[in-house]
Amino acid sequence: MKIKDLQGKVIEVTDPEQAINIVREFLRYRHEQRTESLIRFEHQRTTYWRDVYRQLVMLQHSSSGTTTAQSVPEFITEENMDDWQCICGNNTFRDGFETCDPKGNIMEPLIGSIWECHYLCASCGRIIDQETFQVIGINTNSL
Repeated sequence: MKIKDLQGKVIEVTDPEQAINIVREFLRYRHEQRTESLIRFEHQRTTYWRDVYRQLVMLQHSSSGTTTAQSVPEFITEENMDDWQCICGNNTFRDGFETCDPKGNIMEPLIGSIWECHYLCASCGRIIDQETFQVIGINTNSL
């Protein structure tokens, strides 16, 4: 199995599950000193690894033999830095997404809280993992 990265390099994948776990770790890395140049570099790095993650998840899905449309993994996109585009068309990060827990219950991301970098699309209720941009569920009660 193979994927192609953003620079066009073909990557051979022998264990998609292990590769997904490794990429999730790469996505968690953050610099403590956030200078302008490091913020740009971190954004480029994160964009690269999110793309690799998305391809690995889709590769794992296609090799699993699951064919129902509902089981196809969904991902939001990022138009510009911090300008997200949900699958439903919502594209206002500051007004259209709220911090939530993994079940889609709105919560404040306070220091010391159990917030795990999830956001809720205020338009459709999709629950998004900020690190990977993968939709991990839908909270229909939030609509």
